[in-house]
Amino acid sequence: MVKGSKKEESKIQSASGIDSDVLQRIIERDSPELNTMLDEYLEAMNTIQLKLKPVLERVGDSVAPGNSDDNKLATKDGMSFLEMKYNLMLTYCQMINFYMLLKLEGKDV
Repeated sequence: MVKGSKKEESKIQSASGIDSDVLQRIIERDSPELNTMLDEYLEAMNTIQLKLKPVLERVGDSVAPGNSDDNKLATKDGMSFLEMKYNLMLTYCQMINFYMLLKLEGKDV
C-alpha cells in the first residue's frame, strides 16, 4: 500500500475534499491494482534516475573525441544494451502512467 507523508495526505484531503483514508479505501475497492502499479512505477523511475541515467551519461561523456579522463568508462561496443534497457524502462513507465490516467478518468481498462 502506498502511503505518503502527513503533508502529502493533507494536500490530498484539501484538494479533493475527501479524507485520505477514505480515498485509499475507495482506490482499494475500485482498483486494487493501482497501489501495486504505483509501487512498480516508482521503483522503475528510481532505477532509471539513480542507476541507468548516470551510467549512460558517464559512458556518453567518455566516448567524446579527445576525452581521456581515467574516471570515464571507455566502451566501443555494448552501448546498445544499456540504451535499450533505459528506453524500455522509460516506455514501461509511460505505459503505467497512461493506464493509471485511464483508470483515474473512470475508463474501463
